[in-house]
This record gives sequence, C-alpha cells and structure tokens, in this order.
Amino acid sequence: MNPYPLRINGRWLRGCASLVCLLGCAFGSLAAPPKAPATAVVTNPPPEHETAFPKSEFDERGGKDPFFPLRSITPVEKPKPGAAAGAGYLVLQGFSGTVSQPLAIINGRTFGIGEEGDVPTPAGKVKIRCLEIRPPVSVAVEIVSTGEHRELRKGL
Repeated sequence: MNPYPLRINGRWLRGCASLVCLLGCAFGSLAAPPKAPATAVVTNPPPEHETAFPKSEFDERGGKDPFFPLRSITPVEKPKPGAAAGAGYLVLQGFSGTVSQPLAIINGRTFGIGEEGDVPTPAGKVKIRCLEIRPPVSVAVEIVSTGEHRELRKGL
C-alpha cells in the first residue's frame, strides 16, 4: 500500500505557483487607485491669552497624602547649617580591646585612640575623630566638620 497516493509533479507545482503570482499582481494593481499627493493641514492658532493652571499645593513633608488620606505624614526637620548633620545621633555602644589599647564602639563602628572615620546616623554620615577612651565610663570625640568636641557616655 502506498502511503502517498497522490504524486505531485515538480513542473506542475511551479506552474501553479507562477499562476498565483500573476493573479496576485494583476488584482493588486487593479485594487489600489493611485494616491493624490498629501496637502498641508492648517490648524487653528493658539489663543492669545493662555490659561494659567493652578500649581499643586501638596507638601510631602507634612500634612495629608492625597492618595492615602487616612495616613498622616510627620514633617522632617532639616539640620541646621552650622551643626553637623547627625551629631546628635552619636551613641557609644560599648568598649573592647585591651587595657593598653582600648577600643570604643560608636554607632556600630570600632575606633581606637586618634582614629577617625565616618559613622552612620539617621541624618547621614558624620566624620568623627576619637580623642580619648575612658573604658567603663565615656569616650571623647571630635566632629571633624565643625571641630566640636563631644563626650559620649554609655547608655546615654
């Protein structure tokens, strides 16, 4: 039994394909009339006096959010220009090291005597220098940007 009972001759297939192409070209040229050249579109001129739209008065630092009216927003105070941004957020967290070389942990960063570096605060990074470490009691630091001296006590 032959699985392909119908045999198609290659010459017959090419003839059908060329006939379809000729008919497509003939109907394509008859169907589309030639287009006229495009003309310029004239629009109305803008009015002489423009309407001024009111500016939005939404303040994201305080008040109400127009998209979530039940949520209240507390205003954030900007730091004073004369003081360091996060100097009020310096916290002495603990002591480590040896008796001869004590270390202090301030805002999660360890400092030795005379060492300086940036500490993270909620108001931004503050560069400090550790001046003196008195192990069970306090640490004396200097805020590099203002030259202000602070004494940090554990737990305060």
